Amino acid sequence: ARAPRAKPRASVARGLVGGAAGFVGQSAAPADTARRAVEWMAGETGAAPVALLAGLALAGVGLGLAVAPLTSVVIDAAGELERGRAAALVLVLRLVGMMTAVSAMTTFGLRRVSVLGADAYRAIPLEDTERLVATTRDLVARVTSEMALIAAAVCLAALPLALLARDRRPHVDAVFRS
Repeated sequence: ARAPRAKPRASVARGLVGGAAGFVGQSAAPADTARRAVEWMAGETGAAPVALLAGLALAGVGLGLAVAPLTSVVIDAAGELERGRAAALVLVLRLVGMMTAVSAMTTFGLRRVSVLGADAYRAIPLEDTERLVATTRDLVARVTSEMALIAAAVCLAALPLALLARDRRPHVDAVFRS
């Protein structure tokens, strides 16, 4: 016997909540953890920031749980002859969304570091490269934390839309029962 199919609406909602929780967990990591993560990514320390990586993993799993059922909802809503176009449209829109989000978050992050750094760098002599690097790492850690909160807010903002999705069309359920 087949296992009962999960309802896409519930899967998407759980995925968005999991993604938001992961981003909040990432953002809630102490500033020192974020700074250590920057050092770890730069290869300067061997200790991985476990709390931060756990938040990223939870966000990734959550968003992964949301994407597949959402795609299924769109394809199921299409007629038999339009399913290929529906699948292609979902893929293209998802890629456009990801590229737009990456561009927007990169722009926000660079601008935010620039604005925060204007005052912070003014007090540091150019010869004091150690303080300049430390200040930059602290700024990047702070902005990364802010960006994680924005990502969590986007996940939660999408939640009401996910709850509007239909779970299945009757013709699709008939196909899976046979």
